Amino acid sequence: AAQALATASLAREPMDANTLGILGLAQAAGSQPQAALRTMRLAGALSWRDGATQTWLLRNSITTGQVDDAALRADSLLRRTQDSGSSPVSAMLIAAAELVPQFQSALAARLALSPNWRARFLIQLGQAPGAAAAARSVLGDLRTGPTPPTAQEAAALVRSEVQRHQFAQARLDWLALAPHRGGLPNAAITDGQFAGVSDGTDFTWVIESGVGATLDRVAATVLGRGQQALSVLYDGYSTTDMASQLLTLPPGPHTLTWRERIDEGDGRFLAWTIACGAGGATLAQVTGQAPQLGVWRTRQLSFTVPATGCEGQWLRLVGVPGDQRGTNSALYTDFAV
Repeated sequence: AAQALATASLAREPMDANTLGILGLAQAAGSQPQAALRTMRLAGALSWRDGATQTWLLRNSITTGQVDDAALRADSLLRRTQDSGSSPVSAMLIAAAELVPQFQSALAARLALSPNWRARFLIQLGQAPGAAAAARSVLGDLRTGPTPPTAQEAAALVRSEVQRHQFAQARLDWLALAPHRGGLPNAAITDGQFAGVSDGTDFTWVIESGVGATLDRVAATVLGRGQQALSVLYDGYSTTDMASQLLTLPPGPHTLTWRERIDEGDGRFLAWTIACGAGGATLAQVTGQAPQLGVWRTRQLSFTVPATGCEGQWLRLVGVPGDQRGTNSALYTDFAV
């Protein structure tokens, strides 16, 4: 019935894109694949704004391996939606990128033009279960092109791998795909002087002020021109994590070094810990020392990474709660392993 009505309507207005699309869908449902394809191509050429037609043509292009045409039609569809991350078209693209390696390059070429859906889609791709290889390929192609991935775009894949405890792979992808201000990191700890190099992944400092704790990056010019430090104000009572960074040290002995200054209160309410990433087993912990307030001291913490079960390690600053609130103020800088 739909086919007959559409045919009758086209007799009066043969170039109506909407009616052609209805006819094409009816032909496809009636097991007329070649006629449906001809009709849908004509409808799609007449109107790129017909979502049903373009989605049908996108699916056909993916199925038949026409990767450049598929990327073009996906671009047309996603430019008109405000939420590509949850759209059926986005899900279709992610599935195609997983299954059809050639589509990854075509998709990257389209994303290199910086369409308005790029960031949203790359975040969704990086977060999608089972799509890590596809995300790695697309981001890699973008990395060598004119519009490399932003920190936000690369961080989605890295964070997903960290959540799956794939710490070594996450660091490799972070080094290869994320933008690195000042060049590639060549140290076990990134930004040991808290200069503000943060990209939204756990391989740079995650600094969080919360209940009972206020943290900030501040100047520490007494240590040298341009020197920065982490400033911490803690009430000595609340339970909170304050700062963290993910490391991927090899098995064996290591020594963490840094400088600290306790300006007020008791440094024993603040502790630096090293713990295994997956199981959370604590390898070492040390609290602050302040025989004299306001004096910079060099500190160190020795620990051994076990041969198995500790691929990644969390370096964290945590509060050690006491029985009553007080004021505990400290500065930290020059972290290295």
